[in-house]
Amino acid sequence: MFLSIVIPSHNKAIFLKKAIRSILKDDEFGRNINLIISDNSLNNDIQNLYLKEYKNNKYIKYFSSKKYNCLDSNVNRSIELATGKYAWVFGDDDILVTGILKKIIKFLKTKEPNLLICNSKAFSEKGIIESKRMPKNKDLLYRKDDNDKFLIDMGGYLTYVGAIIVNKKLWIENYKKSKIGSFFAHIDCIGAIKNNREVYFFGEPSIKMRLGSQT
Repeated sequence: MFLSIVIPSHNKAIFLKKAIRSILKDDEFGRNINLIISDNSLNNDIQNLYLKEYKNNKYIKYFSSKKYNCLDSNVNRSIELATGKYAWVFGDDDILVTGILKKIIKFLKTKEPNLLICNSKAFSEKGIIESKRMPKNKDLLYRKDDNDKFLIDMGGYLTYVGAIIVNKKLWIENYKKSKIGSFFAHIDCIGAIKNNREVYFFGEPSIKMRLGSQT
């Protein structure tokens, strides 16, 4: 697989089912893309969901990750489990924008980015709250010496881990386990990857972020 969508999941089986449904209905899934679930829940609901609904789908893999008992460690665990060149850290309560995977794959194969930050929408059960959470509406390249500009533009947004598509090899090389427990170990890793490297922003909203259920 070229891209692994990795879901570090925790106690949200009802939302996770909706997230998976949004991914499975995309025509690109199974061609260039597979799905990894890393479950550190305090109950067996997600494991039971997998066994009931997805066990026979060869493009979906489930891993029990109970010992990775905080967000940071489970995010890292999910990327370590990825089998693709790229890993997209996807929220277990979020929804994929319909038809976006073909565009994402084309971008990744054309640009071969070290890191891609995706724009997103925000929604609640009442509907869309923000049509784009980042006001930038076009794709952007941050060059090797654009470290400060990248931090100014993206720093606050990067608290949202679901926006990140990363070259797995670079993540493994730059992730510091000493940062686990901060809830923002991923930002430290992104900063290390960006330092003196080109990275991209994908302007078209690709994820619908669910409001009101964040960790």
